[in-house]
Amino acid sequence: MRKTRILAIVPYEGLREVLLAEAAKRDDIDMDIFFGDLNDGVAIAKAREKNGYDVILSRGGTAGLIKNEVKLPVVDIIPTIYDLLRFVRMADNMPGPFAIVGFSNVTLVAKKLFDIINRKINIFTLEQSSDAEQVIQRLAKEGYSLIIGDAIATNTAKRHHMNSILIASGEESVHSALTEASNIHKLINHTTLNNLFFQDILEESNLSVVIFNNQNEMLYSNLSDDQLEFQRVFRALPAYIPATLENDNFRVVRHTKGYIFEIVGRVIKRNDQEFIAYYIRRFLDMPKLKHGVIKYYHMLDATLEETNMPIDNIGKMAAVIEKSKVVGRTSSPVCVTGGVGTPFQTVMYAIYHESALRLNSLVSIDCALIDAKSFHWLLESDNSPLCETNLTICFENFHLLETSLQMKYINFANHTDLHKRNRVIYGLKRMNIVSPSAEEFFNAAEFFHISLPSLAERTQDIPYLASLYLSSANVELGKQSIGIHEDALAHMIAYSWPGNNEQLHRVVRSCLMMTASGMIPLESVQKSLAEEEKLFNIEQDFAYDISGTLDEINTRIAMAVLKEEKMNRTKTAQRLNISRSTLWRMLQSRE
Repeated sequence: MRKTRILAIVPYEGLREVLLAEAAKRDDIDMDIFFGDLNDGVAIAKAREKNGYDVILSRGGTAGLIKNEVKLPVVDIIPTIYDLLRFVRMADNMPGPFAIVGFSNVTLVAKKLFDIINRKINIFTLEQSSDAEQVIQRLAKEGYSLIIGDAIATNTAKRHHMNSILIASGEESVHSALTEASNIHKLINHTTLNNLFFQDILEESNLSVVIFNNQNEMLYSNLSDDQLEFQRVFRALPAYIPATLENDNFRVVRHTKGYIFEIVGRVIKRNDQEFIAYYIRRFLDMPKLKHGVIKYYHMLDATLEETNMPIDNIGKMAAVIEKSKVVGRTSSPVCVTGGVGTPFQTVMYAIYHESALRLNSLVSIDCALIDAKSFHWLLESDNSPLCETNLTICFENFHLLETSLQMKYINFANHTDLHKRNRVIYGLKRMNIVSPSAEEFFNAAEFFHISLPSLAERTQDIPYLASLYLSSANVELGKQSIGIHEDALAHMIAYSWPGNNEQLHRVVRSCLMMTASGMIPLESVQKSLAEEEKLFNIEQDFAYDISGTLDEINTRIAMAVLKEEKMNRTKTAQRLNISRSTLWRMLQSRE
């Protein structure tokens, strides 16, 4: 009998690795894996249903939604008792109360388990994905600091700035699901596919098309595999339906991953019913800008933030986030100061989510990457986000902007009422490392100031942050570590952490990758920190070290001058008579 063709739709990346590992052990299945959660997963299932698969494999609420939308049999990857025990034990290492939230495939197993072991844990079952918002909001008000659950629960918790642990599927549950999928294929014949809805529309159009009914149910999608990678654009379509129905047409332009997407909506009436068709065209975005200088973010994309670091709301950062929320409810510009690797983006998103402009886009501009050509495009082009209104605009690493460009920007902001037209957030390492004019600009009465604490100031929070980062890395990498040895934690607490949260996150992730056992040992931490020292230690005397290539020698010289200039990249570039972008590339090559 031929192999069972499986379409796996996973709600998080780590599950892909577990599926691949288990599939490699079998010779009776042939599997394609896609990433998609809830309605995104439904879109993938509908787009791929006609491609000759026998079974769809998914998890939790995504599996439930797919069952209602496709003809193929759907197998749910149900968490095992071991999965639940592993994550509850990890939650026990965190401060404050926690609860288990999820669809019935998670909560039924949890209830049976904790009834058997006679342990009381608050468990909340979601009937549909929209229930998550109400449940999580109530738990946040009741003082819960941690949510354990499936993807919809943990993603909703992030939007409420709560920590969360995703109940990741382990080897046992994946093995059981693959076996069930293979057995289903042996018992039933492949379902004949129905003709695609609105086939006549596709025959006359070269555009991507997605169609809904007026109950917000997706009836058809012809999105290709590469288009499914742009979920920030396509997942927002249901939110546009009310406006499209009201006006009979709709148009919006969205930016993501170096592309512009033009989305045009039309109402189509057939047999006394109304259908909403969206036609999507894709263009290359901002060809004059360096890659990565500008990133767009939307409230509808709250679970797709590019950073994979969990939200830091522990210890001193809890008060910082609360202040950020209060500031977010104003329209004033904000100056956020903090060392390298401090959780700037957490504060940025907290301000944005509380803002009256949260339903409009957030535009992040990284001044560490921008060059003079890109900068002048920002100030002069009609297509620049700085020419728009009602946006949240964030300048990351503003202190790395060349002094002359800082002056040009300040003049632009003052003469175009930028702060009145938009909410603007600035990220600096320290106030005293910008130009005097910029320092005067940021000290204006209209500004709110938020300071981010370093890890050196909050060593008591390091064990909790390490556990939080470990749970996140487990999901990302498909690992199943349950903690960090006490001597390893003590070594972490004693370390100075010049790279702050990002460095701690990177070290925990590195340790997990090199650890085969359930607990991360001291040796892994020592080895990982030794590698970090190579990045941050510039104490070495290399005056007579002329080994290596010319580029390597030049980089060592640049690092020494950078140290002498107290890490001021602008002054370093001026001393070396090179551009700041050239200096940045040299430092990147060293890493």
